Amino acid sequence: MSQVVSVPQPQSVATQRKWVLASTSAGFALENMDVMFLSFALSSIAADMHLSGTQAGFIATVTNLGMLVGGLIFGILGDRFGRVKTFSQTVFIFAIATAAMFFCPQRLHGLHLPLHCGHWCGW
Repeated sequence: MSQVVSVPQPQSVATQRKWVLASTSAGFALENMDVMFLSFALSSIAADMHLSGTQAGFIATVTNLGMLVGGLIFGILGDRFGRVKTFSQTVFIFAIATAAMFFCPQRLHGLHLPLHCGHWCGW
């Protein structure tokens, strides 16, 4: 006669899935706030820096291209080295690149920073 012994689990699988869904949804929303802020502020930035429509559009395009490249590169790195470790590093680098945009004395110095911010945001 064999007895089946059930081991109590701290949380059910359904509860864990709900937490995973909630945390990824919140992370996705916060990540895309940067893109929303750029789209809302771009007209003011263009007026303040006397940018043409083409130049302002280039800033948004560079950011989106950076997100594409970052998603590809850091997705592969996340699979190889661990997603939590890779994500932690990308958040740190994103914060530094975003803060560095404040200290750019000229437009040309600052054009590569949205690309880098996009890299980390694309993850």
